[in-house]
Amino acid sequence: MKNNSAVISIGIPIFNGESFIERTIKSLRNQTFENFEVILYDDCSKDKSLGILLDLIEDDSRFKVILGKMNIGNVPKIMKEIIFPYSNGEYFMYMSQDDFLDKNALECAIENLSRTNSEITIFDFVYYQTFTESKKNKWLLQSI
Repeated sequence: MKNNSAVISIGIPIFNGESFIERTIKSLRNQTFENFEVILYDDCSKDKSLGILLDLIEDDSRFKVILGKMNIGNVPKIMKEIIFPYSNGEYFMYMSQDDFLDKNALECAIENLSRTNSEITIFDFVYYQTFTESKKNKWLLQSI
């Protein structure tokens, strides 16, 4: 384990996520398991997602924001070169800007890891369908 009290580090790259970022952050802030950190990388968003994000996390030290200087547009590169080096938890979890967690998702994950003596766990998930103004389908992932 790295030198920090966080058990879980969660990495979230963000690009133009204003439609979902509030729900994503609230789902993390409402977790029953609280021993985690979130590293958020804003990949030069052109919408209001950064402002929304900063308002939501201003009083919660578990959330850390890294501002991109130029748009990378490559999630694996962002995770490997930017987010992962800042993570301090024993476990690492990736989330997209439009993923939402059930309130006990992290608690269940830690319990499962402990019970099975595993190094990895996979969430069950539910897809939610929403409609855009043009009535095209948009799918969102919710981990439970």
